[in-house]
Parts: sequence; C-alpha cells; structure tokens
Amino acid sequence: MTCNKPWIVEELRLSQETMSLFQEFSMSGAWPELRINAQARVELAWLEMHPGRQLPSKYHYYGILEGSKLSARMMLETSHMDHTIYLHGVEVLCEFQGEGRGSALVCKAKQLAADLRYDIFLLAGISPRSVSFFKKHGFEVSGDNPEGESVPMSWSPGGANASIGT
Repeated sequence: MTCNKPWIVEELRLSQETMSLFQEFSMSGAWPELRINAQARVELAWLEMHPGRQLPSKYHYYGILEGSKLSARMMLETSHMDHTIYLHGVEVLCEFQGEGRGSALVCKAKQLAADLRYDIFLLAGISPRSVSFFKKHGFEVSGDNPEGESVPMSWSPGGANASIGT
C-alpha cells in the first residue's frame, strides 16, 4: 500500500546537538520559528555524500520543508525491545494545516512500522480534532489516561485498520 500525499517527507538526520535544539524549540512553543540552520544544512549535505552513515539513534525526526522552513514535523522513537514505534507528536504550522502534511507524516510512520512489523503507539491530545485525526488514519483508542491530559492510541500493521494510505 502506498501513501497518496503530494508532500515529500524527509528524514532529518541531524547531529545530537541539532536534534536537541529541534526538541527544545518544539517543546518551548517557539517551533513555528524554527528554520533549518546552516549547521543542519551542512550535516544533511555531508550525509547525502556519505550514504548509510548516520548517528545511531532510537529517535528519528521527519519533516516537510518549504524551502528552508520546516512546515511540518514528527518525532518517532523506535523500541526494538517491545517492537513498537512511539509517535511523539505530529505538528503542522497553522498556515499549512488542512493541506495533507500531517497525513503525509502519519502515512510515513505507518509505512515504517509496516516495514518493521511494529505497532505504533501515541498519546493524542484530548481535543476531539486530534483524536478524530488519528482515528481517520486507522488508530484506535487503546486505553485510558487517568490524568486525562491525553488519549492513548495505537495502530498495528496486522490490525483491522491496517491500511497505510488515506
């Protein structure tokens, strides 16, 4: 199965320092101002010249670039011990929402999970919009969160809603 979204989802294979900045911007709420900086561009160019070489990491960052601006991003954490990919958020800048970028990122996560035969687990925001977005992509509510701050959801490549594309 393929994803029929027009956006190119790129793995952002960056140094630990740049990844830390990426996380810091995301968590601080300043993420919409994040631009791929010169250091990141050098790292990406080096990695393109040296295929197969990258920092070993269980964290993988994916994004959709509009020129040098990151319009959408997600972070995945791979756990080989429990055969699960933890999806740590799909974020799309306000001016790009509703155009399929978030769906393209989710599709990429599902393709990776299907290739590995891993499940995906995430904690969706409690807003009905967030939960319905992931339900639209085949995720199911997989439990209760006693603190009520998020909704546990999961997707399995062998499950009833295993379609990758939307």
